[in-house]
Amino acid sequence: MSTSRFSAGLAFAVLALALAACSSSTPSGSPPSGGTSNGTTVQVTTGGTVPWLAAQDGAGAWTRLSGSSFTVTNSAGKYGLAWVCTLGSGQAEVQVAQATTSDSTSVTASCQANPAPATGSVSGVITGIPSGGFASVSIGGQIKGVSTSGTQATFSLQGIPTGTQTIIAFGVTSGNLLASVYVRRNVTVNSGTNSGITVDLASTTYATTQGLSTKVLSVTGVPSNETSGVASAYVTGAATANVLSMMLAMPSVNYIPIPPTLANSSDTYAFTADAHTSGFGTGSGGDDQRTLFVSQQPGATTNVSVPGVLPSTAGIGVSGGTAVATWGSPSFSTSGGTTAFIASVTPSAPSPIWHVDVSSTWLGSASSYTFPDFAATSGWNTTWDFPTGVTADAWVEAAHANLTIDQLLTAVKTDGYPTSYPNGTSIELTQRLAANGTY
Repeated sequence: MSTSRFSAGLAFAVLALALAACSSSTPSGSPPSGGTSNGTTVQVTTGGTVPWLAAQDGAGAWTRLSGSSFTVTNSAGKYGLAWVCTLGSGQAEVQVAQATTSDSTSVTASCQANPAPATGSVSGVITGIPSGGFASVSIGGQIKGVSTSGTQATFSLQGIPTGTQTIIAFGVTSGNLLASVYVRRNVTVNSGTNSGITVDLASTTYATTQGLSTKVLSVTGVPSNETSGVASAYVTGAATANVLSMMLAMPSVNYIPIPPTLANSSDTYAFTADAHTSGFGTGSGGDDQRTLFVSQQPGATTNVSVPGVLPSTAGIGVSGGTAVATWGSPSFSTSGGTTAFIASVTPSAPSPIWHVDVSSTWLGSASSYTFPDFAATSGWNTTWDFPTGVTADAWVEAAHANLTIDQLLTAVKTDGYPTSYPNGTSIELTQRLAANGTY
């Protein structure tokens, strides 16, 4: 079954190819032959066990890399890095990054799986609820509503990331009027059970009944044949942002902003807008577009525009054993910044998975990208060849942000809410999925 490359929250899903803005350390070794002292050195950091690693200078031959760097002499600064990982099931995963020295001179080739974050359960009681009303509580990227005929109720949330978190809660009257907002920072969540937490909606330390209101978040640029949705989060610098409203299948929602008396000057709002064709990510192919927009002081209404749908020519095709990806010219709502192109083919084992990431500066005016042939490269195993004649899901994606290429790719591969993007950041992703195709 196909799944969306987005997490259920406000983040972009994992991108297997990562360019790093800077690396704290690099493995020891010598650069491969073929470089010159007049070129630009690209540092390579590896993680985990990387059974095969190769580099490319410009459009030259791919050369197996045994050291921690290679030299780029191409006049446009174009280079490539390719590596193979072996997944736990024994299935190979081939990853290719194509970039330029103006994008980055440091690349990470990692086969080290990110460990699952430690989590704990959080439970307690919410007091000060308006009689017969209800309350909601948010912590660790989750939100839960509770109702009561009295003035207090218990709550319990599971799978909360450990670390310093913020609790946000709302109290609402039986007549659906906002009565109080609660913000409590620097709450430590340990692994295991965290019980006995009291959220007092009448607390003069953490709650206020002043400056209460609702604001509107809406999405624009949605094709008539697609379903849209929006969500909002509040970023306080805690380990995980607080959910203000869940992603709902509607083009507009009301959310509750944090009153100025409870806000810090560094807090931001993270707004997500999504549009997708019917059935996308549930076993069907189709299109999906999403934007993450960061605002420090949103107005009464915030409109977030999703990027344009990839053109009908976008996709991955195979002819004569050669695979070619085409993205066309994606339409984004913001200008400037950086664009990256992604192509992925994910068959079942034992066929290998292939992921390619291409920076816009590397692609230039080209309208398509030919997947590399590593047959002549030392150490290549033919079982890693592009999986032709098999059934697989294939993705083509284009990502854009008013950030550097390194920041953009970090955003795309990070599975979690943003915690440090500056005010005005816009990150857009448009993607097309072909499910169960033959390649």
